[in-house]
Amino acid sequence: GRVTALTLTRLDVRTALILKGQNRLEVEIDDRLTETSVPGGPTSFLVPYYGPIAYTFPIPWEHKPGIVRDVSLVYSPRPLMTDVFAVQTLSADLRRVNVRVRVRVRGEVPQNVTALVGVTRGVVPVGNCKATAFAASELACTIMVIAPALWSPEQPALYDLWVTLYDVSGIADAVSDRIGFRTIQVRGNQIYLNNQPVFLRGISRHDLYGTRDFVASPQIIDQDLVRIKQLGVNFIRAIHYPPDERVVRRADELGLLLSEEIP
Repeated sequence: GRVTALTLTRLDVRTALILKGQNRLEVEIDDRLTETSVPGGPTSFLVPYYGPIAYTFPIPWEHKPGIVRDVSLVYSPRPLMTDVFAVQTLSADLRRVNVRVRVRVRGEVPQNVTALVGVTRGVVPVGNCKATAFAASELACTIMVIAPALWSPEQPALYDLWVTLYDVSGIADAVSDRIGFRTIQVRGNQIYLNNQPVFLRGISRHDLYGTRDFVASPQIIDQDLVRIKQLGVNFIRAIHYPPDERVVRRADELGLLLSEEIP
């Protein structure tokens, strides 16, 4: 299958696997520019003059491209959760938040599975619900959280979201994530965070790491973001493409607002 660079992509390879024998994953990197690629622009009209090299005008992302983020192969004879979405809706006074949790499932129809969803802060339970069939491949339910601790750069309060998937044989899959509750609004030319005006002290950041190019360890990412926070920054523009998922999670923990540019 064809995938887009720097964005999370899942491929179902069941039909291509040799179940009894060795399998080899081959990746072909095609960084030619087109009018719809990022970066990109009209290049086809230059091909008659310069040949195929015209597809490299302007210069592609990286002169030595390759796999720069984690690749994993997941196998299970049981149903799996492929995505969990937690959409929050805060009341006008910010004293109550409804968390609508959607669970995307593969390997079984939603009517034959259920999911237990829980929200905790540390070890303290905050709310839970039972997700049942909602759409063709999804389960859903809603949790109400009373008097939520709101996320902000000064106090980056985070909650743990737990989801356990059950089929007829018991627990089939389990995932957890960290979420925060906040509102962001624009009123005139002022940005409001949690109904309070916020001044963005920002910085643009590429997912580039010196001689390591786009590849970074958790330690390097942490060092990078801690230094940014120490500068007095409260906002990062992740420029041109979605950053590594670990960057987003660490920014949540440190109290850094972050905007992504998704091709």
